[in-house]
Amino acid sequence: MYLVRPTQRYRKAYKRISRGKDFSRGILEEIIDTLSRGETLATEYQDHQLSGEYKGCRECHLQYDLLLMYQIHEDALVLLLVNLGTHDDLFG
Repeated sequence: MYLVRPTQRYRKAYKRISRGKDFSRGILEEIIDTLSRGETLATEYQDHQLSGEYKGCRECHLQYDLLLMYQIHEDALVLLLVNLGTHDDLFG
């Protein structure tokens, strides 16, 4: 089991996004729980490795244009929640 650690950037993004009417906290909690147990996400979440500037990070889709960016540190057993937002928020 991984220890879940949110970054400050993630916390700010979560606070902003959680105010939205379309935000589903349940889906986010399910994804974080699955990842923290070291399990693979269902294909519907389109989990994939990032490259370039974000090499070492992964991203999955909570909704069509709502993404969770995270890192897994196997050596320290830490799931680092890096950021949360739309494609434009994360990469724009």
